Amino acid sequence: PGDPTCFDGIDNDGDGLIDGADTGCFAISPSNPDSDGDGFADISDNCPKVANADQKDGDGDGVGDACDNCAADFNPDQSDSNGNGRGDICDSPPPPTPLSLSLVRLRANRRGGNGSILVRGVLDPSELGVLSQAISGGLVVGVTGAGLAGPETMAFPFPRCIDSGTHIQCVGTRGEVADFRKQRAGSSFNVKIRAGQRSFAPPLTSAGVTVTLSLGGRDRRDQITTCNVHGRGTSASCRK
Repeated sequence: PGDPTCFDGIDNDGDGLIDGADTGCFAISPSNPDSDGDGFADISDNCPKVANADQKDGDGDGVGDACDNCAADFNPDQSDSNGNGRGDICDSPPPPTPLSLSLVRLRANRRGGNGSILVRGVLDPSELGVLSQAISGGLVVGVTGAGLAGPETMAFPFPRCIDSGTHIQCVGTRGEVADFRKQRAGSSFNVKIRAGQRSFAPPLTSAGVTVTLSLGGRDRRDQITTCNVHGRGTSASCRK
């Protein structure tokens, strides 16, 4: 929730502060209320309608545990296809997903700050309608497993995208790049998402990896069950 100008990477009010650094974006005021009375303005509250002064978010998906419909699973879009109060990601059985991974590669740096992530796969966007329009509403990618201490998130809340019709390329808030290239036959897109300057540290493990793609109001998830680890845990390559 909140004013998009607080997340667009621009100093809209000319005070020299941008987005999260601008306290004006998050101060409680008549125009920026604290609806649940927990001390956090709605724009910065991870549960704006449920009081949670601790703002605890155990799965790191940006939704507080107090109102998360899958509190132990990364699912920013909180999709609940059958309306039973449990998110699709943790419901049993979960609905089929149109995301199919082929490769996830993680590289950690022992000195920190220079890790990288590469995700490749195929997305069937037929349920979304026009893919570029769905992306314009925001895209979040979460990577868990493979020895990561917590979810590594790549966020495209108000993405800057170039759309040629068959190729869509978007840039995220930390320089992440998401590429969607339409396959010659059918409606599916080849997906490549990459990010650098990540701070996760080794050792990475062979335990497998899970990727959650939140787009168009739905959380889509796929897994690769095992990874090959190299360089004393500094690199993990996970393939199907």
